[in-house]
Parts: sequence; structure tokens; C-alpha cells
Amino acid sequence: MFCPKCGENYNEAEPRCPWCDAENPIFAEPKSLEPDEGDSPEPEIKAAEEKEECLTYKPKSWKQNAFTAYFFACYFVAFFLGFFGILILLSFEKEFIVVGLLILSIPATIFFELYDSKNWVNEIKLFKDRFVLCTRYDEIIFPIDSTEPYKIENDVFGRKIFIFCQNGQYYHINERGFPEVTEIMKKLYCS
Repeated sequence: MFCPKCGENYNEAEPRCPWCDAENPIFAEPKSLEPDEGDSPEPEIKAAEEKEECLTYKPKSWKQNAFTAYFFACYFVAFFLGFFGILILLSFEKEFIVVGLLILSIPATIFFELYDSKNWVNEIKLFKDRFVLCTRYDEIIFPIDSTEPYKIENDVFGRKIFIFCQNGQYYHINERGFPEVTEIMKKLYCS
């Protein structure tokens, strides 16, 4: 770092310049943010809103963390299995029609799973008054005060699953993927 007063180079971790004893601008106290008479306080309010604190949670389960690789691998496997199944059906052999239909059912199942996975929650942001579910394509905002889960279920292992619905889309928050968030939601919605 170069000293603004004497121009000498010194370590930026030092609070003062060793040559001229000028204060390091990094350690300088911030100037007062009092608005002048002609200034409006609106920019300060916007800055405060942008810096609102939130807690961010990523999923713990491997399926949600490896979603992109999973998506592309499943897509290509389904495409080639579908192509292979159509070739078998077009062979006009009666014995192979059942095999062709079975092979075509695999890509149909994979494509259904991929379509369903577009609503997987990849990240949850908790604010004071709302929580945001981040999916692959968008962010869905739910106010804490006025939002009730669409359904609360238990899986086969007894873990809670909170299902939220917005615009006909269902978003699942399960205890396996987000254990910290489900603990908070148990206190909010199960008491």
C-alpha cells in the first residue's frame, strides 16, 4: 500500500505509515453520515434495506448438492434409452415389443423425475420477517407471519417434511436436507 501523504510503500496491515506517521485510510474512522440541509435521507434507507441480515442454509443431502451433474447424466441416459427403445419397437418382432416398451418406460420415469426436480429447494435464506426458497430457476418469498405450510408430513424415518405451495407449485423442505431450518419451522408451525 502506498501512503497518501508521502507516497512510500508500506504494509497495509499497519495502522500508520512508518515514515511520515500518516494514518492508514483503511483504519481511519468513518466520517459522519449526517445529511446536509439539501440532501434527502432516502439513499441511506435504501442502503439499510440492502444490508438486511439473513441466514443462508445449503442442503445437506447429496442429491440436492449434485443436482446439475445428476440432471445432465439422467437426461443423456434417458435420451439414449428412449432412442434404443424406439429402434426395438420398429423392428416389428413380436418378442421385442414388450422389451421395447419396458425400455421406453425407463426414460419416461427419468424425465418425470427431472421435471419434478425443478422445484427442489437448493438454498434457504431466512430473514427476520420472511424466508426465501431458492430453486434452480427462481426465488420464492414466503412471509413468516402470514404463511402456513400446505402440509406437514413425516417420512418413513419419522423426519418432518414441510410442504409449501405457491402458484400451484409445491416446495418440500425436509429434515434430511435442511435440519436447521426444519427445527426453526417446528417451533413456528408445530407448536
